[in-house]
Amino acid sequence: MKQPPLRFLEVISSLLALLAVCVLIALVVVIQLPRPAENTPGSPQTAQASAAPAYDEQKALAAGLQPSPTGKQLFNNNCKQCHAIDAVVVGPALGNVTNRRSTEWIHAFVRNSSKVIQSGDPVAKELYEKFNKTQMPNFNFNDEELNALIDHIKFETSAYGM
Repeated sequence: MKQPPLRFLEVISSLLALLAVCVLIALVVVIQLPRPAENTPGSPQTAQASAAPAYDEQKALAAGLQPSPTGKQLFNNNCKQCHAIDAVVVGPALGNVTNRRSTEWIHAFVRNSSKVIQSGDPVAKELYEKFNKTQMPNFNFNDEELNALIDHIKFETSAYGM
C-alpha cells in the first residue's frame, strides 16, 4: 500500500489546526456577546405581552352579558383548536364577529362553510383565500347550540374589552 506524501499530511494537519482555532474564536465571540434582557421594560417581549387585551369577566357582566356554559363547552370542544377570541390561530379571531357578520351568516358558515364559499359569498371567499384555502369543517349544530356559541363569543369578546 502506498503512503501519502508527507507534504499532503502536513497540509491536512495545518487545515485541521486552523479549523480548530476558528471554532475556538467563534465560541469566545458567542460567549462574550451581550444577551438581550428578557422582559425588561421596552423590550419586544414586554411590548407584545402588554398589547394583548386583559381578560376580565366583570366587564362582560357589567355590559349585561351572561356566560353560556353550553356555548363555552361547544367552543372548547369544537372551535378552540382553530380559533381564539383575541388572536388569529389557524382561522380568524372571533372577537366581535357578531358586529361583522349577521347571525344568519354565522349559522350558515358554521354548518357548511364550503357551501357558503361556493355560493360566491365575497366574505366567505376572502376568508378562504386569506387562510390558505383551509376549509372549516361542517358542524351539525342546531339553532339553540349555535345561539349559545354566539352568546359565548359575545361574552368573551366583552370580557377582553373588545
